[in-house]
Amino acid sequence: MNEEPPINKDDIRNPPSVEDMNVVYANNTHFDATVWDMQVIFGEYSPRVNSVDWHTTVTMPWAQAKLMSYYLQFQINVYEQGHGPIKIAKQLIPDALPAATDPNDERETHLRTKLSMLRETFLASLEDEANPKK
Repeated sequence: MNEEPPINKDDIRNPPSVEDMNVVYANNTHFDATVWDMQVIFGEYSPRVNSVDWHTTVTMPWAQAKLMSYYLQFQINVYEQGHGPIKIAKQLIPDALPAATDPNDERETHLRTKLSMLRETFLASLEDEANPKK
């Protein structure tokens, strides 16, 4: 039987102070993936040189990436509740998926459906920003 060691949740909830960490700023991200993990590459766009200075890479296992996805959405919802909707410039809106490579492939069709729904949910959140409920 594989029993996992207990997790000290205080370690998770109480990271060290910012003074003990490398602090960087990023306004651009890029993602690379392997079967084992996901890599997030961070950079900062500079209008002076009209390009992104890619400066930091964080690699994490897929379980951590999935947890991070939840906690990012959690934090975004809390922020927007207190400060109003986050605006996204039109040129940054993700494009629709390109045409399917094999429309008869059930796995591809299922994945494309999930990814299209993800984009539609994102777009709907932007419409909600433009048309707040009274």
